[in-house]
Amino acid sequence: METLQRKVGPDDIDTAEVAAAFEWSRNLMPQDAVQRSTIDASKALLRSHLSDKRGCSDLTAKAQAAETEFKQKYPAHIGRSELRLVQHFADQA
Repeated sequence: METLQRKVGPDDIDTAEVAAAFEWSRNLMPQDAVQRSTIDASKALLRSHLSDKRGCSDLTAKAQAAETEFKQKYPAHIGRSELRLVQHFADQA
């Protein structure tokens, strides 16, 4: 019961396990799915929370390029990820 009541923070994260979980999630989506960018945004936000601004920026830049390519390929698609919001949040930290 004590385990359930304690707060979990970034130091409790097994980075290899988290990386595998993000990769597994991305692989559930087709190669050209815009949802992959949303998963990348979540991964970038985690990097920001772990005080890795460079890693966060690298991920958002790469994912934004992929999202732009997706939108050029599928101009009628109206969805978008939260990449720009994540980068803004990281810049404010």
